[in-house]
Amino acid sequence: MKKFSSVVLLMAATTGFAGNFKQTIEFNIHPSSEIIRPPYLRACFSTTDFFDLAHCATLNKTQTSNSYSHGPKNWFLIGDGYYYHQTYLDSCYALFHMTTRTPEGDGKLVVDANITIKDHSPAAPEAVYTNCTVTWVPLSSK
Repeated sequence: MKKFSSVVLLMAATTGFAGNFKQTIEFNIHPSSEIIRPPYLRACFSTTDFFDLAHCATLNKTQTSNSYSHGPKNWFLIGDGYYYHQTYLDSCYALFHMTTRTPEGDGKLVVDANITIKDHSPAAPEAVYTNCTVTWVPLSSK
């Protein structure tokens, strides 16, 4: 019972720190490939919310998003490419290796990343992430 009480208390505390902002996080990938049929690759974002699962874009579905009724959110990017050697250049390295918080206010956070798939046959292909950008688009107040 003590464990259950601790979990409920922790969940209440973490939701208590969130504001009442409506926010959307959108993640767009812009793939290019040296390989005609590259293996499966996912690039995802998630938040530190307990029940929020990863929201993933793929080489075929290049955009993913999720809307939240309580923000700001702590979010992070995940490169999920089992068949790939993944390389993060420039601003992408920081974005894929840290957690960031959305601004306070209603709006949309748009994250863009270029992904180049390089052929290294017979070795695993390489997924190179470059030119990652983050843009905050506030909702206009009426």
